[in-house]
Amino acid sequence: MKVYQYNSYAMGTRFNLVIPGLDDAEGHEIGSGVSKILSSEENRLSRYREESEISLLNQMAFNEDVLVSEEMQQILDACDYYHKATLGAFDPALPALTSSPEQPGPTAPQTIEKAYPGWSSIRRENNSIRYLRPDTGIDL
Repeated sequence: MKVYQYNSYAMGTRFNLVIPGLDDAEGHEIGSGVSKILSSEENRLSRYREESEISLLNQMAFNEDVLVSEEMQQILDACDYYHKATLGAFDPALPALTSSPEQPGPTAPQTIEKAYPGWSSIRRENNSIRYLRPDTGIDL
């Protein structure tokens, strides 16, 4: 059986799509479509893209309340749900820990919580968000 493979890069990692039973033309069309979707999502949600809503939140939300889109509200609701469901193990508000590999942060959970309170340092009201500490940011 013929297997089509499509390779690209997205969201800081290599993306491999493997589909059995496709010819090259059909596989390339599907792979290109998936790659465009991933690129679009990265442009909208990556904290590394200056124009993304996440990046704008990270730049502005400590200084002022920032209105968020309906879609971002849903994303933040999902973050809140998984933060609670994992008892805080999932915390998308710890860029201070994830952004600087050459300067590792604290490792003990209680030390991490004191140094980087993460999700608990975000206030959401109505359709706006505000960071309560300057070292807070969101990294999905």
